[in-house]
Parts: sequence; structure tokens; C-alpha cells
Amino acid sequence: MVSKKNLFVIWVTNCLKEAKSESEFLSTWKILRPELLEMTKTEFVEEYEENYIKSKAKWFIGASFVENKD
Repeated sequence: MVSKKNLFVIWVTNCLKEAKSESEFLSTWKILRPELLEMTKTEFVEEYEENYIKSKAKWFIGASFVENKD
């Protein structure tokens, strides 16, 4: 059985990966980070932020779109 905490982490990750732009990604993280801190340990959030939010590999959906300059 998956815990509420784990389900929330999955939900946060899904919200972030659906961002259409980097600014939307960062805005979403700014809103969800405090909620995640309430559900998990500070160390978890710090590692999540370091490994995913600040990653050079952009993993949200908007990062895969190529801008059309027509």
C-alpha cells in the first residue's frame, strides 16, 4: 500500500512535469515546496530540489518544445 506521503510526492512530480515553460515549472515548485515540506522531511525536499528542480537536465514537458520563430 502506498502512503499518503508517497502519493503526494508523486502528485507534486506529475504537476511539475506537466509545466509548459520554465517559469511555470518554477512557479509551480514555489507553490508546492511548502506543502511538500509539511508532508516530508526537510532533507528529502532539499535532495529533491537539488536532484530534480535544479537539474541541468530539464524534465518538464515544456522543455521539449522547440520555439517557432516564424
